[in-house]
Amino acid sequence: PEAVKTTVKVTITIKDGPDGEVLAQERDYPYTYNKVGDEVPTITEVLVDVCEFDELAIEFQDDSKQVITKIGNKSVGKGEFWTYALNGVNNLDLPMYEQTVAEGDIIVVYLDSIN
Repeated sequence: PEAVKTTVKVTITIKDGPDGEVLAQERDYPYTYNKVGDEVPTITEVLVDVCEFDELAIEFQDDSKQVITKIGNKSVGKGEFWTYALNGVNNLDLPMYEQTVAEGDIIVVYLDSIN
C-alpha cells in the first residue's frame, strides 16, 4: 500500500511529575505522519515530534525507543519512570510505544515513581 500523508490533532502536556511543573504543552498539536494501511501513530511517536518542535531533548535507554530516560533536563532517577495518561485514564497495561492516539486525544506524559 502507498503511504498517505495524514494529520491527527492531539493535546499533549509533558510534566516533571504527576502534579509537577509543565515542561511543554501543545494544544491541538497537528502530528503529521505517512500512514501506510491502517497504521496509527503511538504516544511515543507524537512525544518525540513535540519534543523536537519545542526543542526539548529526549533520550532513550537504547535504539528500540521503548524506555525514555530523559526529557528536557529531567532524567529518570532510582525507582522513577516516564509514563502517561490518555484522556484522563492511566493505562499502564500498554506502554507508550504501543498505545495509539486518535484525533482529539488528550495526552499527559509525566515522570512518576514506583513508591
